[in-house]
Amino acid sequence: RTLEEERRLDEQLEAERLKALTMYQSRDVKRAKDRQNGAEVLRMQMADRERMRLHELSQQEREREAMLRQIDQLKADEAKAQAERREQNRRLLEEVALSNAEQIRIKNRLAAQEKEDEQRILAYNKDKDARERAEALARERQRVEKEAEVE
Repeated sequence: RTLEEERRLDEQLEAERLKALTMYQSRDVKRAKDRQNGAEVLRMQMADRERMRLHELSQQEREREAMLRQIDQLKADEAKAQAERREQNRRLLEEVALSNAEQIRIKNRLAAQEKEDEQRILAYNKDKDARERAEALARERQRVEKEAEVE
């Protein structure tokens, strides 16, 4: 071998080494870039998942608050209905009490009227008896006088 061949062979080997080195560097750069891209995709996926999780939590919170408002409204409606029922019962009891008082007043008035009527009937009967007795006495007196005249 000649020096020239050796030098050419060395240059060839060096060129192949540089080519291999460039290829390895290029592959390493590509791998690093692929890793970076993969990491970026993972970060984006994680960020998307986090956004979705937060959105879902927010939605659940809104639904929970809406349900609590609905429960509060139902409680308020029930309390109002209960108050209205109590008021209606109170008015009904008041009406019954007033009606009972009126019935008692009417009953007492009728009883007083009946007693007064009985008193008038008794007085009338007493007067009638007195008149009848007086008439009977007058008739008896006339009869006695007539008998006395006849004798």
